[in-house]
Amino acid sequence: MSPYSPVIPPYINHITYRSHMKILVLNCGSSSVKYKLIDTATDATMAEGGVEKIGLPDGFLKFKRPMAPSRSWSWASPTMKAR
Repeated sequence: MSPYSPVIPPYINHITYRSHMKILVLNCGSSSVKYKLIDTATDATMAEGGVEKIGLPDGFLKFKRPMAPSRSWSWASPTMKAR
């Protein structure tokens, strides 16, 4: 068992406990926000993406799901500034 594994009480069936969990992982930086949604029952990534270059004219948003094409949107706004 990894030292980072959650402590699960012995009266909870580990398979049942994991089968209903979805985990949202966020990575927030100074100019980006990225995410990944994980289904712990299958250890599959359900969706991932983020917004990068926030506050810059060449910023973009990306979105990806398994078995689907990736999507990306960009914008050009030279006056975009954080407030």
